[in-house]
Amino acid sequence: MRTGTKSVAAALTLVIVVGHYRVQAGNGYSISPLLLQGDPAPDTPANFETFDRPNIANNGWVAFGGDTDDDPSLDDVIYRVTPAGTALLAARQGEPAPDSNGAFFGTFEFFETGQQINNNEGCIFIVTLSGAATNANRAVYKCGAGVSLIALEGQPAPNMPGRIYNDFGFAAILDDGSVGYLADLDGTAADSVIYVNDTPRYAEGDAVPGMPGITWDGNFDEVQWNAQGDLIFEGNTSMPFAEDMVIWLDTGDTTSVVAQEGQPLMARDGTDAFEGVLQLALASNGTWALRGTLQGAPSTADAIALTAAGIVLQEGAAVPEIPGAVLGNFNGIDINSAGDILVLADLEGAADPDVDEGLFLNGALLITDGVQAPGLPDGIELTDLGFEDVRITDDGTILFAAGYTGGDGLFKAIPDTNCGDCADANCDGQVSVGDINFFVAAVTGGEAAWNALFPGGAAPCDYLCANDANDDGTVTVGDINAFVTAVTGGACP
Repeated sequence: MRTGTKSVAAALTLVIVVGHYRVQAGNGYSISPLLLQGDPAPDTPANFETFDRPNIANNGWVAFGGDTDDDPSLDDVIYRVTPAGTALLAARQGEPAPDSNGAFFGTFEFFETGQQINNNEGCIFIVTLSGAATNANRAVYKCGAGVSLIALEGQPAPNMPGRIYNDFGFAAILDDGSVGYLADLDGTAADSVIYVNDTPRYAEGDAVPGMPGITWDGNFDEVQWNAQGDLIFEGNTSMPFAEDMVIWLDTGDTTSVVAQEGQPLMARDGTDAFEGVLQLALASNGTWALRGTLQGAPSTADAIALTAAGIVLQEGAAVPEIPGAVLGNFNGIDINSAGDILVLADLEGAADPDVDEGLFLNGALLITDGVQAPGLPDGIELTDLGFEDVRITDDGTILFAAGYTGGDGLFKAIPDTNCGDCADANCDGQVSVGDINFFVAAVTGGEAAWNALFPGGAAPCDYLCANDANDDGTVTVGDINAFVTAVTGGACP
């Protein structure tokens, strides 16, 4: 039974399958596909094949990179997706790259990404160009209504006299249209610079603000931005060895160290020390989280998810929803302004061999692999949850990439809000015969027909939450039996 709450730590259902435990999608969240392998890739002659590094803005716009089933020399793509689910091509491998001396878009960078889309529908990407000299084939582009060059390898680095661009990473586009990115410059000394537009915000060799006598003393890494221009990054300093790596937060008004190598942390087995960072996350209000490692814990317990409040998850902890399972390595993290923390983790010790990954929200298990893929035909299971490909917005909407039996897709999870029991199709707070006409309209005519039965043509609760009686992520004739059971006195799945 689903309840009307916006809490992201909602109750979950344990589905017993041949004696093993799996965590089923739904129950507190409605999970459905956004795009799937085989869907047509608009403005190309091809279909989508894989999806990489999806990003979602607080207004619901999505950006992602991926591959299609086109010729391998043309199959890389960058797309924006509207809140209504319409995919808009931003850039395609093989297209002319503006302002690049006649080069073409080659392969897009899907490894080091920051915020790819802002709340004004703008996106940004890093690409290797084809048809360009090897010392001038990496570039940063901004996209939206069109595509424009931001920075090109081999060009002079702005406000760094005598230096030229050598490489780029962690690009972001802010709500005001400004861009941020990490640049590697020519040479080996003082070659790491974090830019905002054409202005170096942080440069290797510069003084660390507020720390007299201390300088930035190595490459910057894991740079993450929010749409307001705040940033968080890993930086090496000239402090003594074993405490020289810091996690630096810059909110514009203030700058500070929020974590430091060697910093004492209260871990599960007592006091330990922070060792390093693997991924950073930054919400729109400056709330931060990271996944990293501990110095003293064994390799089976050294992975952590850390926030300003301390360690919130640690490798080796029991997973209550799956008897016998414990947390393994962490593979993805994100956080929103409410402090809701999303963590993708390996699962160790689960009795079911198909269950080895889980997506956790505030420590509660939302979904595992090895379950029915939401919104797909019966028997199609999730086989893999995408590495680092998890995002959460300020309203609790979750976006994640996942593999499933025979394919790959993007999935969106939306909190069940303002919704009572499933099968309460008329949103009156109870499941009764009064729901029948509304449910029939939902199944046969879709959301528009269902909304038409409400005064003003707008329902007071969520369409999927109210009508997905069998909780499979879709509203179809498959919901009929579960609906009848609920109306005649039974319970929802």
